[in-house]
Amino acid sequence: MKKVILILLFAFVGGQIFAQETTKKISPQFEYTPTEEYLTIPKRDKEAPKAEALKKSQFDYVPTTKNDETPADIKPQKLTKKAPQFEYTAPTKIVPRTITTEKPQSIVEWKKTTHNFGVIDYQKPVTGEFEFVNTGDVPIIIKEAKGSCGCTGTNFSKDAILPGETALITATYNAEDIGPFKKTVTVYTSADTTKEGTVLHITGEVIWKL
Repeated sequence: MKKVILILLFAFVGGQIFAQETTKKISPQFEYTPTEEYLTIPKRDKEAPKAEALKKSQFDYVPTTKNDETPADIKPQKLTKKAPQFEYTAPTKIVPRTITTEKPQSIVEWKKTTHNFGVIDYQKPVTGEFEFVNTGDVPIIIKEAKGSCGCTGTNFSKDAILPGETALITATYNAEDIGPFKKTVTVYTSADTTKEGTVLHITGEVIWKL
């Protein structure tokens, strides 16, 4: 057994010696010469304060905000609800409007409605005139002029009175009764809106002369 161990030991030692003798030094196929850029080691600025060295950045940053503000100076803005770009108006209910045309009006303007004869003689008839103007837009017709009694007669034109024209109605009192009197004449025209018409008044006094 010892012999076997010795044989193996000698064989191992001999193999190592043989390997050292056969190993050759391999020279590199090319030489690499580093450039000056990679050999230069930047030196630290010992004189610069530590605070200033910390402020120095590796690259220059130019802020693009308004008034050259840095991101640190920009205050957070409160988000507000933006107004819509257009306004929506809900459709309203369309109510048809009826266009009313004004009807032509018939208007009568009386210059007076009372006439005083004063003192008159017995059995001497007197006549008073009542004048009116058609101030409307259509012609006017005098339908009727009726005295309050048979002692008062009337007279008027049967023609149409055009707008702007003037018409006369006369009332004649026969003076058959002595003393004061008050009589009326009711006139009906196409301009009347009621059935009453327009009432004209005549007054005076009848005396007996010797």
